[in-house]
Amino acid sequence: MAVVFPIISQDLRYNRVVKDLNGLSPEQFLARIWEKFEVSAAATRQPSQPASFGMYLEGQWYIAQGAPEAIPPMTRSNGSMSDLQDNLLSPVLGIHDPRTDKRIDFRRRNSRHG
Repeated sequence: MAVVFPIISQDLRYNRVVKDLNGLSPEQFLARIWEKFEVSAAATRQPSQPASFGMYLEGQWYIAQGAPEAIPPMTRSNGSMSDLQDNLLSPVLGIHDPRTDKRIDFRRRNSRHG
């Protein structure tokens, strides 16, 4: 199971919980993410930069920052759900419609804990 926690945007009030990696191993998944994001292991789930999100995978927190050359200039700074959808959920995880796909769940973020 992978858990993706988008952060740094008012329109992202829900954590995204993804139930599988679309047939990828954790190593393959991280390699695919590296195509669009700069990923680093982290001690916390709280990224401090725009267009960033925290991700929990296999007992480890990661922070993913949009790689400037991979994300179109219009969307680089806002960290919106469309960035996450267009660059990770759809192409890597095969979640094309998060409203109807049974492999993703939404959990309201706790204001004290993100």
